[in-house]
Amino acid sequence: EERKNVAMAKSGDIFTVYTEEELSGRIKKHLGIVDEKRTGYRKERMKLVAAAVSSLVLITAIWMNFTRGIDTIITLEVPVEYTGSRQDMILLDTSVKTVSLNLNGSATLLKNLTPGNVKVTIDLSNGEIGKNLFYITNDNISLPPGVFLRNTTPSSINIVLDKYSKKNVPIQAEWKGKKPNDIQISSVSFKPAIAILSGPSLLLNEISTVYTHKVPLENIAESGMMLVNLDLDDKIKIENVSNGKFTMEYIVSRQIDTIQGQ
Repeated sequence: EERKNVAMAKSGDIFTVYTEEELSGRIKKHLGIVDEKRTGYRKERMKLVAAAVSSLVLITAIWMNFTRGIDTIITLEVPVEYTGSRQDMILLDTSVKTVSLNLNGSATLLKNLTPGNVKVTIDLSNGEIGKNLFYITNDNISLPPGVFLRNTTPSSINIVLDKYSKKNVPIQAEWKGKKPNDIQISSVSFKPAIAILSGPSLLLNEISTVYTHKVPLENIAESGMMLVNLDLDDKIKIENVSNGKFTMEYIVSRQIDTIQGQ
């Protein structure tokens, strides 16, 4: 007491007590007096633990019920969409138009799944003129929540990219059938004389002459003219005529006239 120190002794051990709270606590513990605040805290803690365990059990049950049909598998044929194409670039050809997706998930979700709910998109912004190979990954496929991708067929697409260009080419008549024996076609001309074509450069590079649709020879009896269409790929356009038709003028001579002249 003179040094203002307090000590407690129990079962041969001596404890130095520094605060009133510590002294009060040790006395209460020795006498078996329960601290109501601590007891209340323990009860609240036990309630929280019980609630957490119950929530975990409930969530697990819901998840198990939701995923009960996780092994349900369907195959969906989805058209491929293309984005990111530059203004001067055109998609000339692709190895496939659709991709087959093998999907799994809840039977409830898959029941009403249609190709409209799924997207397969290829970004062409990094493509080059000519042949390109694009791999189909998860990044290319957009699926509704709860639906999962197993695999794709095919796993890649060959794509031919090209650019627009123009080219002037001569025109030549393409005939069919058999002309009369006394008929000779001495000359053929076109108005306009050439065709100005526009379209994919890879296709235009292969064209040196453009031909008309086949003209029946049996209809040719005398000199005249007719409107004709050109035999072209759908991707190629004609720039110098509005309706795509050219005027073909042909000169016919008869062998009998030549004999009489002699």
